[in-house]
Amino acid sequence: MTIYTIGHSNTTLVRFLDLLTNHGIEVLIDARSQPYSRFSPQFNRTSLNTALGQRGIVYRYLGDKLGGRPKDPQYRLPNGKVDYMRLAVAPIYREGLRQVQEQASGQRTAVMCSEADYRRCHRYWLITRSLIAEGVEVHHILHSGEVVRTAPDEFVATAEQWRLL
Repeated sequence: MTIYTIGHSNTTLVRFLDLLTNHGIEVLIDARSQPYSRFSPQFNRTSLNTALGQRGIVYRYLGDKLGGRPKDPQYRLPNGKVDYMRLAVAPIYREGLRQVQEQASGQRTAVMCSEADYRRCHRYWLITRSLIAEGVEVHHILHSGEVVRTAPDEFVATAEQWRLL
């Protein structure tokens, strides 16, 4: 199974939709904790859902399960950063991950967040890492149109390194 990721950043909606279409994405899963943007309103949940539908792409919001900014304080470190190690085993997160895999088993699926550079986003440090651990192949769609595959051995971080994120 292969799952894609993509970040919208400040790209145009047309360019973003073209990237999804060019890579045959059928379902876009929104992993943003807050599915809206003051700076890029074209990526607000309602607007995005409408635009995707016009391209025949299904929109699913799972940011309440997969989001990188959980509201529950038990997933925060004393310094306020998210404890990805703890979040990665949380039942709500695991359920969201299961739903992504279930969706991807039948349709070409991408997980979206706002950060353009996947290496600076929870969709890499949390979601990709979790999927790789379960044997899923993960590809990142870049704004250039290029696709980068995450190697299975890419995540060798120690517990201390996790906490630096």
